[in-house]
Amino acid sequence: MNPRRRYEAIERRVFLGAALALLLASYALAAQKEAASNQTRFATPEEAVEALAHAAQAKDQTALAAIFGPDRAKLLKSPRLH
Repeated sequence: MNPRRRYEAIERRVFLGAALALLLASYALAAQKEAASNQTRFATPEEAVEALAHAAQAKDQTALAAIFGPDRAKLLKSPRLH
């Protein structure tokens, strides 16, 4: 293969790799934003504690899901909690 063609082939692969990396990064960012939008945000730590206490006493799974977000199952099934 002639050196110029070889350089162009390498250049093309680098460009495609960079484009793929950018696409995957944007997908990950969009997924992260989506997950964050499903989680309740509180103005103060006290407000968060109060909401958690009410949800736990009522055994309200919907409220707990809103407080802890989409990864709540991982948190609540942690071996450290058992």
